[in-house]
Amino acid sequence: MSDPTPLAAALTGTRWRLRHADTVADPTKAAVLEALGDALGFPDWWGRNLDALADCLGDIEAPSRTLLLWDGWAGFAADDPRGFGLVRRLLADAGLAVLLRGDGPALGGPPA
Repeated sequence: MSDPTPLAAALTGTRWRLRHADTVADPTKAAVLEALGDALGFPDWWGRNLDALADCLGDIEAPSRTLLLWDGWAGFAADDPRGFGLVRRLLADAGLAVLLRGDGPALGGPPA
């Protein structure tokens, strides 16, 4: 796991909340959804599918001040480009700022 501490320290005193998802060890869709749910504080009973992700993202308080740091995104993007695109679009539509840390495939701009 990459250490999010320096970024968290940089955000101290700002109105931003840092959330960290790490899918380096397991870039499967199931693991990505689990990691995102954990990072964003979803309830234990959430459905762990794309529809449930969209629903729970809508319940995040002040999403425009939430920064999601995602380590390990590249494995998911390479293995499941369609799934990655859908997750990326849902995060963007929810208003979260997402920092994809590390090298990965070229994304070609904002999510479509």
